[in-house]
Amino acid sequence: MPTLNELKTEYEGLINIPMDAEAASKRSRGYAFERLLNKLFALDNLDPRSGYKPDGEQIDGSIYLDGRVYLLEAKWHADPLPASTLYQLVRPRFRRHLIVSIEDRRIYDQQTFHRRVQG
Repeated sequence: MPTLNELKTEYEGLINIPMDAEAASKRSRGYAFERLLNKLFALDNLDPRSGYKPDGEQIDGSIYLDGRVYLLEAKWHADPLPASTLYQLVRPRFRRHLIVSIEDRRIYDQQTFHRRVQG
């Protein structure tokens, strides 16, 4: 299992992709970001699961915390996403979501997310 310092180095490699990089490079970075998050969650024993595509939609992954499964939505955008866009990412049939948005480096849990959207 990689160390936190190794993950930091991996992350630094991802953030050094130029802003004007080709779309394929940016997509590759997004998938690498998902893998990096899984490694980070594994360090904290959160039992991460890799992404999959049920019914044509993509689930970026999931973690297990305190007896509950949380779906992961990982986003890497050049510009900050408005709360309304984050709200659209929530899948109604699932109650727990973890949205990681790299543009502002904040993690929104469901309660914080709803306070931001409604508030």
